[in-house]
Amino acid sequence: MSLTAEEINLKDSQIRQLPTIQGLKQSEEKIFHELEVLEHGQQSINGRLDRGSERMDGIEDELKDLKGLMFKYSERAEARHTEIKNEIKNKEIQELRGDLALRQKEDDKKSAFKSGLYIGLSVLAVGTIISVLGYLIIKAYG
Repeated sequence: MSLTAEEINLKDSQIRQLPTIQGLKQSEEKIFHELEVLEHGQQSINGRLDRGSERMDGIEDELKDLKGLMFKYSERAEARHTEIKNEIKNKEIQELRGDLALRQKEDDKKSAFKSGLYIGLSVLAVGTIISVLGYLIIKAYG
């Protein structure tokens, strides 16, 4: 039972017309269409991933720059803080030295006044003693 080429072609066309084969062809076409859609979607996702990766690289660079700026700012702020503390200390020390010099001047004035008072009282006491002695001598010899 050997089939001729015409019989084979006829059977082949009959098989192709079977509803099951037609359903398989439609399913195959749907599968290929879905695969194309998936491939297009995957290309779109890959493009988005590439753009996202570029953005992340940019953000990481910006964060590194920002970290460097913050570190420099922190160093400058710390240095300025130290300068201000030193200026305040120096100003306070100068004010205290000024207060000390003023008190020393006042103490010197008080000391000079006390010295003058002691000298004046001493002269007055000596003068009084001499006057009393002189009076006593005059009264005794006189």
